[in-house]
Amino acid sequence: MSRSARSRTSWTSTPPACKRITPPRDALRERCRRILADVLELGLRQEEFAIEDVLLTVTAIGGLGVQVAQWFGPGLDRTREQVAQQYVQFALRMVDAGS
Repeated sequence: MSRSARSRTSWTSTPPACKRITPPRDALRERCRRILADVLELGLRQEEFAIEDVLLTVTAIGGLGVQVAQWFGPGLDRTREQVAQQYVQFALRMVDAGS
């Protein structure tokens, strides 16, 4: 089975819970989600990624980016670059890149 055939759910629109956010943030969040969804769907078409559910993968990867702002700070024993590199590895594992 090709990787693209493994994707059961493709991106359609913003989940209802996200529509309660204030308009400027909602527009920015939707743009970011759309960009990420486009990248994931391209990776599926090119058989670079193996994703079961694009919407959930967008949500999970996006959540990583949102949550890092909650805990990252000057007292952490890692640099921005170290955290970013580790998060890239997390995201690549989520999309099963290079398998």
